[in-house]
Amino acid sequence: MNWWRKSEPEQQQPAIGDGIHVTMDDLLGCQSLSRLLALRPDPRNVGRRHGQYLSRMKGRGMEFSEVRAYQQGDDIRAIDWRITARTGKTHTRLYDEERERPIFVLLDLSASMHFGSTLYLKSTQACYLAAALAWSAFNGGDRIGLVAMTPAGLTEVPARPRRQGLTAVLERICECQQQHLAQPQLSEQPTLAQAAEHLRRHAHTGALIAVISDFQQLNDDSRQALSLLKRHNQVMTFQIVDPLEQNLADVCQHDLCITDGHQTGNLTLSSSLTQRAYRQYIQQGLAHRQSVLAQLTRHQYLISAASSLEQQLQHHGQDLDEGAST
Repeated sequence: MNWWRKSEPEQQQPAIGDGIHVTMDDLLGCQSLSRLLALRPDPRNVGRRHGQYLSRMKGRGMEFSEVRAYQQGDDIRAIDWRITARTGKTHTRLYDEERERPIFVLLDLSASMHFGSTLYLKSTQACYLAAALAWSAFNGGDRIGLVAMTPAGLTEVPARPRRQGLTAVLERICECQQQHLAQPQLSEQPTLAQAAEHLRRHAHTGALIAVISDFQQLNDDSRQALSLLKRHNQVMTFQIVDPLEQNLADVCQHDLCITDGHQTGNLTLSSSLTQRAYRQYIQQGLAHRQSVLAQLTRHQYLISAASSLEQQLQHHGQDLDEGAST
């Protein structure tokens, strides 16, 4: 077991679920968080192929807009003959065609996400964030899809419209977290690079892709794969962190027995030299990941597993709003 949870009575209680398990009711409850994630289309996509927007079409479309006097070039099939007969002048019915932008969530449920010290496992917080993004896509009329990294391999939900897509994604998130808890560590697990490459091959050009991960696998391969992914898509990253990972040397002054599920060793935190080395290693790792992600996208966000997701989304606020639209 590689999660660490405090048991003191004063410990903050999770606002959703028990901090470890994920249920469908929990994910349905994440609808309230979607108001903090207004995923608006990239204005550069308007008039192109993707982005959920209303495009004025001369002729038949999806949603009726108005009737106006006929203009040269209008589709004669759109002539409103009743109004034409009543007014004696030719009129055309105009429609707005709604075009849906696909939104994909890349959800990392690999072994390093199977950790939590205070409020949630990193994987649990990631699942709630993924659900909130799915709800936001649903509310915006966009198609929503999922690619998840699980102990059993990559699993995908193709981008589907509205309620069908939302339900499929939420159900798959539940299934994936259950797999993650049952088999958190297997020898052959999918990598972040493989997941990004899979999305690059299958996502439609112009999609919005939200990558939710602790980015412990951020190496040259994954950086290259994410860089290729962003060439034709809009990428946002959410880095899930836990305070104990950052502050272990400050809160623990004795030796620890550690394991990766296969091998066991000792971390001698009673040594001041080891404490300094650990702090340096952690700080350099976090700085490196943030630097690499900053090169990939200016829309990167730190999400703590030890704090309320709602409060953190409120804090990011306008930045998140703009991040989905630029």
